[in-house]
Amino acid sequence: MTTAPSTRPSTRPTGTPHPVALDPIAPEAVEPEAGEPEAGEPDRVEAELARFPVLAEVPGLEAALEAARRIDRLTARLIEELMTLQEHELAERATGVALEQWLAIVGRRTGADRRMLLTAGDTLRRLPSLRDAFLVDGTVSWAQTRAVVLRVHRLPRHLDDAVDHQLARAIAAGLDTDPDALVHRVGWIALELDPSEPSEAQRRAEDREFLALQPRLDGSGGRVFGDFGPVGFATLDAALSGPSAAGSGPTRDGFGRRPDEDRSRASADATGRRRAARLLELCEGAVPASGGTTDDGAGRPQLLVRVDLSTLLDRDQLPAELLTTLTGGRMWASAQTVRDLIAARGADLRSVILDDTGAVVGVGRSQRLAPGWLRDALLALHDTCSAPGCRTAARVCDADHAHPWHPVAGADAPPGRTDVDELAPLCRTDNGTKERDGWRATQHPDGSRTWHHPRTGLTTRTVPARWRPPPRPDITERATAPP
Repeated sequence: MTTAPSTRPSTRPTGTPHPVALDPIAPEAVEPEAGEPEAGEPDRVEAELARFPVLAEVPGLEAALEAARRIDRLTARLIEELMTLQEHELAERATGVALEQWLAIVGRRTGADRRMLLTAGDTLRRLPSLRDAFLVDGTVSWAQTRAVVLRVHRLPRHLDDAVDHQLARAIAAGLDTDPDALVHRVGWIALELDPSEPSEAQRRAEDREFLALQPRLDGSGGRVFGDFGPVGFATLDAALSGPSAAGSGPTRDGFGRRPDEDRSRASADATGRRRAARLLELCEGAVPASGGTTDDGAGRPQLLVRVDLSTLLDRDQLPAELLTTLTGGRMWASAQTVRDLIAARGADLRSVILDDTGAVVGVGRSQRLAPGWLRDALLALHDTCSAPGCRTAARVCDADHAHPWHPVAGADAPPGRTDVDELAPLCRTDNGTKERDGWRATQHPDGSRTWHHPRTGLTTRTVPARWRPPPRPDITERATAPP
């Protein structure tokens, strides 16, 4: 049986040859596209969703999740094709038109999107572990890949092997964690390998520090705005937020739910009004001393810093973190800055020190809760609420017991203990609704938590800010083997 030739007109002028004639690819050389199963293999996305039978009760949810995962695989296929086109300059050689122009005119990609796709392709070539996890295995999503690429693509290329080694460990250890955990860990990898970056960023930020007062033309008041480096910004937060910051975060109706926009806006407005009032009190000299006083008796705000022992002893230049009450929970400070702070500010600086495994130095692990030091120990491990996806600063969270403090009828687990290895920060909403909404938490020695929802079978893991993935023997051997 013969097939009639296509009657679709060519978009190329008649008689105009391509600049370069390319040999056609033999059919047997074509590999399965990214995300497509081999013949006889089950569909990967369908196999993932089949782990949750409860999805059959909500077809719309199943369809949405399937679409999200297939977008990952289609994006992987797109980037894989772009990598091949870039490497051999196939588009421009064959058509005379640059690849970016094809993406813009036919692919309808914006300039930012084109840059992101092409940068991702370049970074995946440099980092085989990320390339395999995204393009081949599908264990890392496009959202995670994009965030990782944005964090590492500017690092010097001589660090590529070291970044890839650390990234392989983080990916292997983070398969069951909250998606943001990998991105957070990659941030630390970049800092460990290139600690000069935050110092330069801090210097630039401090050079730009300013505070502006902009009066309204009608004389009815005005606006205050400015820009500060990490120490200045953390100082403002400590001075203006005060104890009233606790419980002022976004209001949600249950564990893991999105904040209600109206209540969140009202909460933010209330927090802003409290900060304004606090600023006026400070300016009027009405704030009582909180952590130490200056010569004229005015109070000084207390800062809380989390720092590695090796940094404190001047053995390395890993930056420290100033913990705040704001979303994200922390700001970077260079190693020299934090050493100067500890030397200069004494009683105004609460310091929590970590050893090279991320464990708290000098804090007991099996004692009753004390008002100050035990919460400081939790802040040494966590930036934010330990619930999946929640970004409420740890400084304004409750200290939550992984196992409920009060015995639960019919529960197999014993009542919770008030020890560091049982506690993690949890925002007021999640702390009050996790058991009600059916979530169970198990805390591990490294400070991570496994969250399980028995009815649906959902399980995920959240990790503390200073979590370090355990070494993998195969990767360690490969990294230390002689060339």
